[in-house]
Amino acid sequence: MKKIFTFAVSALFALGVQAQANLFDAADVDADGWLWFDTQEKIDKYVGLFNEDDAKVNPDGKLIQLVYADQYPDYVNPTADPTLVGVGTDGNTGGEGHKTGAILLTATTALFTFNGGGFIVCMPSCKQYDICMSSESTACFLVSDTTSVDATYGNDQEVGPSRSRYSVSKWTSKYYAGINTVTLSDKNNGYKLSSNMQSNDPVYVMFRNGTKDTLYIHGIRVITNETAGIRDIAADSNAKTAVYSLDGKLMGSSTSEADLNKGLYIIRQGEKSKKVVIK
Repeated sequence: MKKIFTFAVSALFALGVQAQANLFDAADVDADGWLWFDTQEKIDKYVGLFNEDDAKVNPDGKLIQLVYADQYPDYVNPTADPTLVGVGTDGNTGGEGHKTGAILLTATTALFTFNGGGFIVCMPSCKQYDICMSSESTACFLVSDTTSVDATYGNDQEVGPSRSRYSVSKWTSKYYAGINTVTLSDKNNGYKLSSNMQSNDPVYVMFRNGTKDTLYIHGIRVITNETAGIRDIAADSNAKTAVYSLDGKLMGSSTSEADLNKGLYIIRQGEKSKKVVIK
């Protein structure tokens, strides 16, 4: 077990190198920064489930967390599969320009009901957030966000979860059948957008299917805001180092030992700080 000081200044130095503008590792994205769900390795690395027990983001979970469809009594979870065949530009499954590999979101029960399958992306900060999706119907979806790791999706598991406590950012149905690229963080797209999404702080963004058809999420691109580098933190060697969880709990210091699970943390040394992702 390493002392947290060593972890913060040495091991996290490596994470600092990884924590470039793109949320995902450079080896897993294409030249334009897109993470495509076209291999099982990438799905296993980045996609998991949110915490169904308390209907919250799983702080020890993956960067992308699937949320079940709000449909009593089944609550079907989305699936991710590198062999899923999406919809092409002609609006047909397997048509021209289609992509293979996707997160499959269960259809809603009625248009604008927004109770289909969903997913949450956990970001240390957000400058730009894009998705590539396809559907045989005009796509309708709801985007919600929160800066609280304790925000819940619902609180009544026996009779079905209530509406999300995430703040509603935007709903839209302007994306026609076929394959579309959507910039969810665009404040100039004609829809009201919460200011939380473009954030220098950790933010959790939920996307939920409101289409009366299966919605395929083929790729995600997240550009984060860079903060003070770990080199700058490490340079102040005389200042006390401390590691905090997102809810402000002290996880360890230069004089104690601690194990950090996967998740988002704040590393502070003196007056300098950095958000890091443990993957």
